[in-house]
Amino acid sequence: MRGLGTGAGTWDAAILISFFFEHIRTVHNGHLFLPSTSSEDIPIDIALLTDQKWVEIGAGTGVTGMVAAALGVGKVIVSDLPFLVPLLQENIGRNALGGKVDVVEYDWANPAPAECRGANLVVICDCIYTNIPWELLYRSMLDLSDPALCAASGKPPPPFLIAYEQRNLALTKKFWEMKTEHFEARRIGVEHYHPDYVSGDIELWVFRRRTLNN
Repeated sequence: MRGLGTGAGTWDAAILISFFFEHIRTVHNGHLFLPSTSSEDIPIDIALLTDQKWVEIGAGTGVTGMVAAALGVGKVIVSDLPFLVPLLQENIGRNALGGKVDVVEYDWANPAPAECRGANLVVICDCIYTNIPWELLYRSMLDLSDPALCAASGKPPPPFLIAYEQRNLALTKKFWEMKTEHFEARRIGVEHYHPDYVSGDIELWVFRRRTLNN
């Protein structure tokens, strides 16, 4: 759609992560759990279950969040800038997902809306590239995983499932360097992807807020 920029397109990473969710549903009965294998990595726990609340930030067309809801996640919040909200609402309506997927305006320059807090998982799909203000994205991740604010919601800081396509190596390096102070991360092996939807340029990672002991 004209005038909506990159948010109006469905990108390859969104397709890959959507089929990754389908693979979890069909092969792992909706729940992929990968325990820590050493002190250097973190456990991965992705549950497409009705007791889960997922939040997608920078949702664009909303396809990733809608697929998650269709495959079993009980409540999904998709969020993006105000000018993309009508597109998100239209897509949700066309897919008869009203009541399972809610749309929230979220500009990363502002504090996260209350609806985006208390999530079991935050999804970030293809939001690390030149046109995206990655410093604001990082600030949003810090906000959504702020230990004090999460404690107020009664839940621990959520993990972040990040899908990104390698485009600008210098930008990616900067983002990864920034994460080391506040986050620990683990890449999801391609053996857990849908076998028909694997790309050497697209990676799936889980980020988790570091605790004081880390």
